Amino acid sequence: MFRNYLLVAIRNIRRNKIFSLINVLGLVIGIAASTFMFVLIYYELTYDKDQADKSRIFRVNTSFAINDAAPIGGVCFPLVQAVKEEVPEIEIAAPVFSNHITRRITVDGKNFKNQKLASFAFIDEDYFKLIKYEWLLGSPASSLNDPFSIVLTKSQATEYFPNLSIDKISGKQIILDDTIPVTVTGIVADLKGHSDFSFTQFLPLKISQTAPFKNFFHIDSWGNLSSSNTLMVKLRSESDTLKVRLALNAIQAVHTPKDEVRTMGLEPFKNIHFTPYNTFNRTASISSLLTVATVAGLLLLLAIINFINLTTAKASSRARETGIRKSLGSTKKQLIWYYLIETAILTFIAAIIALLLLPVLVQLFKGFLPQDFLIEDCYKVEVILFLLGVSTLTTIIAGIYPAVVVARYQPVEVLKSQVIQSGGGSWIRKTLIVSQFTVAQCFIIGALLVSKQINFAINRDPGFSKDAVLVINTPDRSNPLHLRQQLMERINTLPGVQTVSLGAIAPLASGAMFYTISYTNESGDQSILTEMRFGDSLYLPLYKLKLLAGRNITTSESTTEWVANEQMVKAMGLRSPDEAIGKLVNGHPIVGVVGDFNTYSAQSPIRPLLLGNNLKESKNIHILLQQSGNRAVVWKQAIEKMEGLWKNIYPKSEFEYSFLDQAIENMYYADKQVNTLLNFSAILAMLISSIGLLGLVIFTTNKRTREIGIRKVLGASVWQVTHLLTLEFIKLVAIAFVFSIPLAWWYMNKWLSAYAYRTEMSWWVFVLGGIIMIILALITISFKTIRAATGNPVTALKTE
Repeated sequence: MFRNYLLVAIRNIRRNKIFSLINVLGLVIGIAASTFMFVLIYYELTYDKDQADKSRIFRVNTSFAINDAAPIGGVCFPLVQAVKEEVPEIEIAAPVFSNHITRRITVDGKNFKNQKLASFAFIDEDYFKLIKYEWLLGSPASSLNDPFSIVLTKSQATEYFPNLSIDKISGKQIILDDTIPVTVTGIVADLKGHSDFSFTQFLPLKISQTAPFKNFFHIDSWGNLSSSNTLMVKLRSESDTLKVRLALNAIQAVHTPKDEVRTMGLEPFKNIHFTPYNTFNRTASISSLLTVATVAGLLLLLAIINFINLTTAKASSRARETGIRKSLGSTKKQLIWYYLIETAILTFIAAIIALLLLPVLVQLFKGFLPQDFLIEDCYKVEVILFLLGVSTLTTIIAGIYPAVVVARYQPVEVLKSQVIQSGGGSWIRKTLIVSQFTVAQCFIIGALLVSKQINFAINRDPGFSKDAVLVINTPDRSNPLHLRQQLMERINTLPGVQTVSLGAIAPLASGAMFYTISYTNESGDQSILTEMRFGDSLYLPLYKLKLLAGRNITTSESTTEWVANEQMVKAMGLRSPDEAIGKLVNGHPIVGVVGDFNTYSAQSPIRPLLLGNNLKESKNIHILLQQSGNRAVVWKQAIEKMEGLWKNIYPKSEFEYSFLDQAIENMYYADKQVNTLLNFSAILAMLISSIGLLGLVIFTTNKRTREIGIRKVLGASVWQVTHLLTLEFIKLVAIAFVFSIPLAWWYMNKWLSAYAYRTEMSWWVFVLGGIIMIILALITISFKTIRAATGNPVTALKTE
């Protein structure tokens, strides 16, 4: 019986090639898109999936009492030892301090560049108790005893010593930044799978006590905080979470000024990959994954709607077949199984094609994927199981309704009638078409609004000049002030260079500099967690920061005065910029006030800020290039000469620079990913909807062939016939547009609410989305309607 159903189903598919092709094409798009998005979601959700005792492992976070400030995934250095000694509920306390200052590694005279932030880690033996590695050489107990030892992963050891076996690598010397020799004392196997702990080189935390690193880590400071200084803890029991949190806050409170609010928290291990302040590795966003999952579900739903629409529309042409089968003894249940088998064949053909298309999608969206994503990730067992599950679910959802519709025909009525109404009622098909186009138009409107917001964020006035500004990062170590000043002075003499300033980070940057400052007002001594910038006297004019009161700072090797922004003036309780002039902050006067400017992306509000004149904190050279003449040629020549000057002063350091406007644009990478996803989804949604619409138009036109012929014989023009065939479908698209407006407005308003500075939801965006959809529908419909309208009526009537 099953074999007979299978053969007949295949024969029927071959007989109706066009409709089968349209059905398969729609399902391929929906299944391929949803499977590809599942691969992305599964990839992110499986980070560190094999870590033991995850429910008892946490990262210690630090939060400050400042508006909209996210927690910092780091701690002050002295807290580590205090936790080990004073919190008995903690079984393991493992400091993991990222080393982002080492730039160059020398092995046997060959130089390597430290390209990853999460490459080096300063740890102690407790790290290896928490994160389990397979030891190939050495042991946790012995390999970290010497402060100047180093443990490598197998992949890193192979890169440094490609021709040596593991046992011969032991004792080999590696030189960091030309001045710090370390000896290989251990090698561990690389962690399996995806992990946020992607370190490949481990240095003992003891090295922080030595001269090269002591000042960098501020090992005795309870006030200095770095997001690179992470503390991982494993509790003895999950129920101890509250006790440990209270103990951490009690320890920190003893060493925190009374007027400063600093709160310690515990971030569950499972959340680390999804927090924006993960300093080990790139992060993923739960909201983005939910968006991807929603998009995948909607695209699959559109494909299913297509299938149901086309199958029920064609039901009338199969009514006689059903009547004959029933008259020969087939039961309703048997007929339903027959039609479900036919649906299953089409669905699994689509699933196989979708599976083969996954590598193509990986190549097309390479920029959207994590850098360590591999094509092999598309063919894991979990992905195959998902594909089978989606195919089965699609078969049931897409096949059961059309099968029931066709199977319920009464054989007597069917065999007596030449033509019957197509099963399921036209109102159901119209409802499904409206639903389909509503989703497609929501995608289009969403893509337009996201693109509009990104353009608004990148091109809005941030409160300073960002055009033609080049920033050069000088080395973190072995870089005295006179070398920076020497390089700056030489660059200032180059043609094409307008202004040069020595400063810390740019006004708007991805990094953060916060200090707790103190001042006195009518209420007594006060403190504010304040954002900081440092620079010389040319920093303000180079960035064209608007001075509202007072004067610019003077150049000094240490902080002697400040320039505040408007938010700082308000935070101090002052009524005007003029009142701030002369006020002492940390013992130094405010000499000027500038207009507010953005220091982060458009998602963050402007916070209190001080600009100090401390050149010791200023490690970057800011260069304003001339904007006259042939800029491309002039700038290229200037940068080449800057690199030559750099090599004379820093011969062993790599010359690195960035254009500020490009760096700002890169801050919206995540938003661009959302835009890419929406553009991709909008195109697929339009394609699926168009395929379904084309199938229905073909069926409807074929069904009305005799009517069209009669109308033409009676004098109807091509335009009138085309208008007649087109109007019904355009009405449905227009209804879908009306429904899409409130849905798109609600979702996009929610998305835009995450931005402190956002674009308007202009009416023309919604209208443009509707116009795009109507034009696409007209083009799709025209393929068949114009051909039908221009056909010879004699042929049509003769055929009938």
